[in-house]
Amino acid sequence: MRNKTKNKMITTLERKAIRRHVFLPSQIEVWTVIGEEGDNLVTERPHFCSCKDFYFNLLKRERKSCYHLSAFLIAKKGEGYSTFYYKDEEFESFMRMLFKDLK
Repeated sequence: MRNKTKNKMITTLERKAIRRHVFLPSQIEVWTVIGEEGDNLVTERPHFCSCKDFYFNLLKRERKSCYHLSAFLIAKKGEGYSTFYYKDEEFESFMRMLFKDLK
């Protein structure tokens, strides 16, 4: 991991920018990381982040991760995240808001 990427990951962890969103009663979990350009959806299996850096790194075959995904994986193991609860009825509008800026 490059120093710049590592520093961004550490800063993200220090800011506690990893969020677990739980929808009830279904127990659906959605994880996001607040990055420099907004919220990013992250998943553990498969490893995925909705940021452009993750996408382009995979295309170029340079790296298989980004600082959002790395911070998420570390935070999840150590409970370095915040949890928010919602009703299942809010899931669709939540996802719409999350993806509104993606192009």
